Amino acid sequence: MPSDFPPRSVIKRHLLELVLDKGSVTISQAYEAVANSLELTPEHMALWRSGNLQYQHEIRFARDDLQREGILKSFHEAGRGIWELVDGLRSRPTSMPAEEGEAILEGAVHRVTISRYERNPEARQACLNHHGYRCLVCGFDFAKAFGPLGQGVIHVHHLVALSEISETYVVDPIHDLTPLCPNCHQMAHRRDPAFTPEELRAMREGAMISAETVANAMGE
Repeated sequence: MPSDFPPRSVIKRHLLELVLDKGSVTISQAYEAVANSLELTPEHMALWRSGNLQYQHEIRFARDDLQREGILKSFHEAGRGIWELVDGLRSRPTSMPAEEGEAILEGAVHRVTISRYERNPEARQACLNHHGYRCLVCGFDFAKAFGPLGQGVIHVHHLVALSEISETYVVDPIHDLTPLCPNCHQMAHRRDPAFTPEELRAMREGAMISAETVANAMGE
């Protein structure tokens, strides 16, 4: 297996986002959509395990987890070949507009993925009103790099570990959310729980120091 094959927790998160968005999907739709969202390479998709394609095997495991957690209906309820949310779960979390320092209450029947909170528009805007649109790990600013085309472009990352999110969760947009560029956001989620911005900054600084040391040694 390639060393960068997505961990099962990440596959599960992508599958949950798909069914939260669609409500129900066929197995083939789930395979295709999750593979695309994970940006699996041909090498990933050609791997076999126990007589099945590895990526499909992992997606089915994620599906079984979601059913055990009461998020997806059983095959008996949804129909053969259909993966469907249990009734009432498709609606997004409730929220109220937030001023600086005001919390946003988000209610959910089950624990949900971090990215659901990251995409909440009120929480996102309150975060960006305070922190700005520059990546807090690498400093990249889309507006400075691309002008008007990059205006307002940035990801918002949730700092609270998924295991700490309860059924009724109060989001503090200033302390719980942080702006990250897509590259740093992807690096944050390379581990579960995610790397903190401080850890990512330390990695970048270490990598730059290493590169500078090599360059100096080579007389460049």
